[in-house]
Amino acid sequence: MAAAGFREASKGVAGKLDDIAVFVASEVDNDLSSVPGVGPVTVTAFGKVGITSTTQLIGKFLLMVDGDEDDGGRGAADRYVDWLRALGVMNNWVNVITYAIAGKADALIPGTFTVRA
Repeated sequence: MAAAGFREASKGVAGKLDDIAVFVASEVDNDLSSVPGVGPVTVTAFGKVGITSTTQLIGKFLLMVDGDEDDGGRGAADRYVDWLRALGVMNNWVNVITYAIAGKADALIPGTFTVRA
C-alpha cells in the first residue's frame, strides 16, 4: 500500500466533485484534458510514457486492479496514486485524477471501484 496513499490523499477532491461527477456520467472523451485535474503539463507527462488518450488512462487504472483484492478498488487506487506521483503529477491533482478515472472505470465496469465512507 502507498506510504501516503489514496485514503490519506483524498482530501483535495472536495472542490472538484461536481467536475468528477460530470466526467463519470459523460461519454468517454479521448482528449486527456477532459479528465478533471489534467492540464497541459500532465498531458505532457502522460505522453512521455505513451498515454495519449483518456481510454489509455482508464486502461492503466484497470491494469492495477487485482481481482483477488476485496477492497473495492482501494489497492488499485493506491497504486494509481503512486504511479501518478512517479510521473511528477502535482500532488493536488493526483487525487482528483484518481477519483475521476476510478469512478469512470466503475461506471464502465461496475464493481471496479467503490467509494466507502
